[in-house]
Amino acid sequence: MTESIDQDTIAAEIMAEHKRVPHADVAGPELHLHVTLHTVVETQLRSGEPAETQKTLDRLMREGLDRHRAIHAMCSVASAEFMRVMRDKQIFDGQRYAAALEALKVDDWLE
Repeated sequence: MTESIDQDTIAAEIMAEHKRVPHADVAGPELHLHVTLHTVVETQLRSGEPAETQKTLDRLMREGLDRHRAIHAMCSVASAEFMRVMRDKQIFDGQRYAAALEALKVDDWLE
């Protein structure tokens, strides 16, 4: 996609949404981390990279999750990958990330 993606705008939109409809268990510093993870996934969706992000969102919603819950599931994968990179000093592995997105199970995210 050639369109410029403004992550600050995306983050502001997500923060506004979470302030309008807050999660009971997410506030303060946790809210900023939560919004950051949402921003990562939303940026991937808007850019189309990696393609597995949109495919995963579509699949999770088709299988019964609402969009927000599906984004949370995908954020869990992004967070785990960040931990590997930061804690374990591993290089980001796009194939591993795509495989983890594809492995997400709806049943793990249904309430």
